[in-house]
Formats: sequence, C-alpha cells, structure tokens
Amino acid sequence: MSEPALLPAGEGAVMVDYGGVIAPEVNDRVRRLHRRLQAERPPGFRESIPAFSSVLVYFDPLAPDPAEFLAALAGLVREAGEGPLRPGRLLEVPAVYGKEFGPDLAEVAARAGLREDEAAAVHAGQTYRVYMIGFLVGFPYLAPVPDRIATPRRADPRLEVPAGSIGIAGRQTGIYPIAAPGGWQLVARTQACLWDPARHPPAALQPGDRVRFRALPHAGFGTGSADLPWPEGEAAHPVSRASRSGREVLRVLAGGLLTTIQDRGRPGYQEYGVPPGGALDDVSLRVANRLVGNAESAAALEVTGGGLRVEALDRVRVALAGADLDARVNEDAFLPSCQRVLQPGDRLSFGSPRQGLRSYLAVAGGVAVGPVLGSRSTCLAAGFGGLSGRALRAGDVVATGEGRQLEPPVTPVPPGLHPAVDGVVTLRLTHGPQAGWLPRQGWETLLGEAYTVSGASDRMGLRLEGCPPAGPALRELVSEGVPPGAVQIPPSGQPILLLADRQTTGGYPKPAVLAAVDLPLAAQLLPGTRVRFCLIEIGEARRLLAARERLLAAWSGRARDFRFTVSGRSYLVTVEELDR
Repeated sequence: MSEPALLPAGEGAVMVDYGGVIAPEVNDRVRRLHRRLQAERPPGFRESIPAFSSVLVYFDPLAPDPAEFLAALAGLVREAGEGPLRPGRLLEVPAVYGKEFGPDLAEVAARAGLREDEAAAVHAGQTYRVYMIGFLVGFPYLAPVPDRIATPRRADPRLEVPAGSIGIAGRQTGIYPIAAPGGWQLVARTQACLWDPARHPPAALQPGDRVRFRALPHAGFGTGSADLPWPEGEAAHPVSRASRSGREVLRVLAGGLLTTIQDRGRPGYQEYGVPPGGALDDVSLRVANRLVGNAESAAALEVTGGGLRVEALDRVRVALAGADLDARVNEDAFLPSCQRVLQPGDRLSFGSPRQGLRSYLAVAGGVAVGPVLGSRSTCLAAGFGGLSGRALRAGDVVATGEGRQLEPPVTPVPPGLHPAVDGVVTLRLTHGPQAGWLPRQGWETLLGEAYTVSGASDRMGLRLEGCPPAGPALRELVSEGVPPGAVQIPPSGQPILLLADRQTTGGYPKPAVLAAVDLPLAAQLLPGTRVRFCLIEIGEARRLLAARERLLAAWSGRARDFRFTVSGRSYLVTVEELDR
C-alpha cells in the first residue's frame, strides 16, 4: 500500500489521507491510527475523525512547538502498521421495505429491472460494513451495496427524511438516526434506535461493525422491540434533558429571529457525527461572560439578527458583547461591551442589526441548563442541548446558575476584541487539504474577486455568491472530516465557508481553510456583506491567534506579566490562569 499523505487542514488540524479508496484494508488502517491516537493521546492532541480512508486529526494550534506534535503524529502513522483488524460486531437491523416506509424502492427496482420485492431481497441479502459515522449524528455509512441496485442520490433532496429511514447513495447505504433533510434513495425504514446522547458512546453502530437487514412485513412496523445491543463503553453520562434548577431571572416575551443557548461547544464527539457547535463568535461570548464575572465557558444567549425581548423576573447583572443590535433596557440604549443590572420588571429588547449579526447576552452565574455530551450548547440540527434543542420562544424562562464568580475586568474592552464588520471585509485563508485541486486561475479568482454573503447562510456555514473559483466544477471526493472554517466548493462552484454547526464529514473539496482568528468575524457577517479573501501561511495564522488570545487574557485579568533578571539577562514571563 502507498504511504499516507499528511495534508494541512488549518492551523490546528491535519488530514492523514490514505488515498481516497473505499476498501476494508484501507479502512482498517484508518481505524488503527484512530485507536492509537485515542489510547496514547500525544501532547497537544485533541480529537480525531476517522472516515473511509482518512483521519482528520485536531491538535492545539497554540502548542509551544506544533512541529513536535506533527512529528509525533507522523511516527504514529508509521507505527500503526497494516493488516486486518478483528471483525466488529455482527448486528441485525429489522426493516420494513417499500410503500410509505421506502418511497424510492420502486425507482431503485425499476432501474435494476427488478420487482420491488426482488430489489428489497437484494438489499437485505448483503452483509454491510460500517465504514464511518458522519453526515448526521450517529449516521452510519454502510457498504458495499450490490452493483445491481446501486442508485445515485436524488436530484431533488427531501426537506425532511423520517428517523429510521434506510437509503441508498451509489454503492453506499445508510440509516438516518434522526429526522433530517437528505437526498438518499429511501428503500426501507427501521425502528431501531441508533442515537442516544445519554449513552456513551452515543451512537449504536461503530466503524468496523457489520450489519444485515432483516425484512419485516408492513404489519410488523410498530410492534415488538427493535433495540440494538449498544457498544461497550464508559458508564452513561449524567445527562439532564431538562433545564437545571436555578434562579429564574428572565422571561422571554419574543424569541426574535433566532436566539439559542450557547457555550464554547462540545468537542470530542465529532467521530460520532456530533458537530462541536457552541457560540459562532467565541470571542464575544467570552467577553460578555467576563464582564459579569463568569468563567469564559459559561452558557449565554446568542441573539442572531435581533428581535429578542425579555423581562427581568429578579435582580440580575447582564452584559452584552458582539454585534450592535440596537439593544435597549426600557428606553435606554444598552451598547455592546457593556454590563448593567436589571431590576424586576425591566425589559430588554433587541432591534435590528446596526453593526454585525450576533450579540451575546450573558447573565451573572451563567445560563442554567443541563449539559448534554459535556456542553449546554443548543444543537438545532439534532434537537438536543440548550432548551430541548430548540430556539427560545415566548414564554420560556431563563434561569441562572451558581457558576464560579470572578472579578470582572476593570478596563474597557480593547478594540481588538470588538467585531469590525464595516465595508468590504477581508478574511484570511490558509491552504486546505485539497489546495492542489484548485488550478492557478481558480486561486486567482478566489483571492481576487469579492463575494457576497447569501441570505441562505446559517449556523452551519456562510454561503457565498460570486464568480466560481473552480471554473468547471471540481470532482467530489470520498467523504472525510471537515475542519472549522473550511472553504468547500460544491458542484455549483459557489464557495461555502463552514462554521461551528457544520456536518463533521463531507465529500466536497476544501482547497482553503479560514484562519481561526477570523472565525468570530465571519460569524458577524450579515447577508449582503461583501467579502474578499487573502492567503497567509499557517505559521502566521498561529501567530495571529496567539496574539488575540494574549490580548483577551491580559484584558480579562487571567494573565500577568512578570519581569526578572538572571545573570544580567532580563526575562518576561506571562502566567495565565486557565478557564476550567
């Protein structure tokens, strides 16, 4: 086998690429490396996403010497070796084929020249390997589908596919663990539970497992048990699906365009298809929290586009940071990067955006909701976290917890921590895993044209409109991990800049990755904003991120500089308190 390539994926990630081949022996190499990383956890390692034929490896971009981690990774890649792994579990998934349970079975059968029952028998007669988890939380990619019934994805994806639906896409088949949009050809449905965030691991099927489908009569759907044996793991997480008890401080009068509870996200679960999520403008969240004396990681309200109206139920200190959404307490202006005390009966309202798109409302003690998979952030796509996995609406009550209270900063928020979104915004890029796929003319277009932020943008990503940088559409690739800030080029040629709620894996080329220091700025771009890109080296991206982190630490009081002299030489040492 050929040696894997280590490809850049931003200042804090690297793609270990085994050649883009869907084959059991290649996938075994992927799984072996992933296991070694999980077991040995070299200094700086954060998490990894195993896919068909690649592993996306995350590490600390601010490590003293990233080259040391990359050298350790290269050593693990060499030592991971080859040869088959022991087969995973063999699981039987009950399924009902055709009619309302598999509305595309007739088309799949017709393309193959088969009756529907014959096509169902071909699908159910195969043993499939779980190659990876991605696309959705807990979504298993299974292969190979027999050539006879292999069918391309639908030209018109459905807006919602029912949970449990079993689909075909080319020579792959998969099971939707939750209801979601999707373009796979639906041939059957199962009642088996594949996803449960209260368990660990949260996904029922794991890479390396083998699956067979057992056809049931239509009358069998909805009767009996369809539970799958869960993989062995750690003890169940202490997950609370409801709000944690706390002091009720705010009543929601209107939820606005989109208001959700967010903290700094839930890293560590991307291998199960769980997006890291969290505040899109992580800096503004941290600033708002520090203004009221919270730890930077406390949960707060992310107010997108304005329209939120709340009434104070009790005395509470609050702070704003991020966008200027024309916030007012009663009739008084409440500007970003400020804090104040609300008294019972006070009303806080957000108008329309005046600068930026997302504002962060922090309450002293943090927003009190139960953690799911280690975070209080709302995951809208999967419907968990925050308040039942949804946006806030009229009648909701926001409670504050008893988080550790710190001394608020005594100096104004420095300009470098304000989002600056005036005029045409320049975003800095580094080379991505498929940098070489974009021809020279494509790079000239990407870096020379101005793009417009589309109104179809959301927490998953910024959709950009303008001159396609690829000319003829770039070919797709075997699905692989997707780093934050990836600039992917879909068949339309219009770039998409991926944000915190992105899918953890995808099959579109990623020639560039946004520098992490500019992710908060990207989160503040309103539809219609003009954007230009420039290219910088990964080393420069790390230096910029480190400078921003030093500024935030110094302002918040977490960092102190000490000068001392040894043998006539002067030294400057910065001591920083970590936010745990």
